[in-house]
Amino acid sequence: MHPSRSEIALREALHLMQPLAHLLVANGVTYPQFVRALKTTFLQAALAELRSADAPVTDSALSLLSGVHRKDVRVMRTSHGPPPSRNRAHSLAADVAARWRRAPEYLDAQGAPRTLPLRARAPHETSFESLV
Repeated sequence: MHPSRSEIALREALHLMQPLAHLLVANGVTYPQFVRALKTTFLQAALAELRSADAPVTDSALSLLSGVHRKDVRVMRTSHGPPPSRNRAHSLAADVAARWRRAPEYLDAQGAPRTLPLRARAPHETSFESLV
């Protein structure tokens, strides 16, 4: 059985995404942030496809073609941007973890994240509390 065009396109896109994913993670962009931004890109592509086919541009048509949930399509079309984050706690945790892995004051001599005390024992000492 031969792979479909969509399977081939997805496989090649994932191959192209490898270096991009490394760049995003290294610069503190989380998966939820990327997905929210990518929804807009998919909607723009779906809009272009509908217009090039002279098809009616409706929330349902955009949702069906892009795979973006119809509710998100409506929010994005009315606000001209991605919907607000639904999971800020996860984003905060990811931001804290990313900073712990990158900020020099939280790294050991080998460049690995240091074990941190919960609270600083002296003024200006790094701690989990100062990290957050």
